[in-house]
Amino acid sequence: MPRIDHFPKCLALIVCQKTDLDPQTGQWSIIGTFAGMTLEKYPAMYPEFHVYYALAKSDNIQDVIHLDVIAPDGKPTSQNLTVVKWDHDAEGVEQGVAFREVIFRTVGKYIVRLTAEGGHILAERSITMD
Repeated sequence: MPRIDHFPKCLALIVCQKTDLDPQTGQWSIIGTFAGMTLEKYPAMYPEFHVYYALAKSDNIQDVIHLDVIAPDGKPTSQNLTVVKWDHDAEGVEQGVAFREVIFRTVGKYIVRLTAEGGHILAERSITMD
C-alpha cells in the first residue's frame, strides 16, 4: 500500500515589518504588512522584515517546516528551518520569523515560500521589489 503523506495546512502566511509575541497572553501582533518595497539601488541589503505563519496540526508527530525567500532567478536568498513537534492537545501552531540582512540582488518578484519536508508547498506570497 502506498504511503499517504499528511501535511499541516497553512492558515496564514503574512509578510510584515515586525511580529511580536505577547508573553502574558500568547497572542501574536503583526505590524506593517506589505507586498512590495522600493529600494534606491541594487543589490541592496534590507535590515529586517518578518514573516508570520499559522499552521493547522497534521497527523504527524512532528513536521519539518522550511520558510524561504526565493529570488526572481529561482535561487534562495534567505532560509529558515523549524521543527514543529505537535503537542497532543494542540490544534495548530503560530510562528513569527525574523529575516535579517537579506540581500536583494535585483528588481523583480521574490517569493516567500512555506514548505513541509519533501518540498510540499504549503503557501506562497510574493514581494515585488522596484
